[in-house]
Amino acid sequence: MHSDLINVISKYLTEPVTDIHPLDGGHINSSYLVMTDTDKYVLQCLNSDLYTDHLTDLTNNYLQYKSACERACDPNDKWICPEWLKTENGQFFHTDISGKTWRLYRYIPGDTTPLSDPYTAGMGLGKMHRILRSCKEEDITPILPDLHNLKYYFDKYLAIGDVPKRDTALDKAINDNIDIMLASSVSSDAVIHGDAKVSNMIIQNDTIVSFVDLDTLMPGSLYDDLADCIRSCCISKNGEIDSDCVDRLLKGYEAFADMRLNSDMIEMVIKNVRKNCFMLGLRYYTDHLTGNRYFAESYPGQNIEKASRLLTLCTRIE
Repeated sequence: MHSDLINVISKYLTEPVTDIHPLDGGHINSSYLVMTDTDKYVLQCLNSDLYTDHLTDLTNNYLQYKSACERACDPNDKWICPEWLKTENGQFFHTDISGKTWRLYRYIPGDTTPLSDPYTAGMGLGKMHRILRSCKEEDITPILPDLHNLKYYFDKYLAIGDVPKRDTALDKAINDNIDIMLASSVSSDAVIHGDAKVSNMIIQNDTIVSFVDLDTLMPGSLYDDLADCIRSCCISKNGEIDSDCVDRLLKGYEAFADMRLNSDMIEMVIKNVRKNCFMLGLRYYTDHLTGNRYFAESYPGQNIEKASRLLTLCTRIE
């Protein structure tokens, strides 16, 4: 077994580790499933470029969310707040001798089958927003304050200059659409998850019981969370938005967020899906041009493939 990982885990657990193996699916942090005779845990190595200078704020945001769960959760929801474990020194984070920063939290089991009904995703996001409503915006510090700031990412793209890896078609798609995308802005009006895609939801028996990846908690717009959720589960393989799927998702959201979405609000949600697809495509393309430092690739060229798909998709959403 990995002796360096065992050493990190020993800062949190006294029971022997029986197995460790990498967890797939994370683009930002490196994660491992840790097993003992009695339980399972997730060990994460934080992305040093993003998070290691913000450990105090990460801790505060997590504790604010944990407190909100205790205040606002309906017992019938069976909602699970991720349980971060503390080291022997009483801290959530451990920095090893190489400078890597780690955390350990209790594994929450979930269904391995795909989501069968988008209503369930809407229901889960509705529960999450209902819980976050009890948080004050001023009590949550955004670790990635520009996460939904299109101008910020466009400026980074413009700063790259001429590099050999540029794709003429993608550059044209960006320049042809940037003005209308920048005009589609929404104001910050709530505390949001910040990355509300289905892969960050824990599903048990077709019910969302938890959200993970809480590092993106931030003051923001509900429209951004809704757009991310829709993008993650309501886009067909041929790149079309499934209106029936969106309708089911929004019905689930309304039922569990305890709010109604009028026609103007729904139109704004769809506009934000388009903008967020464009922004994410721009981010993947920028990362490709600058050496794939942010989004880890499973194979060479994956980031530019994602960029091409998203930048094409955004022009097809009406």
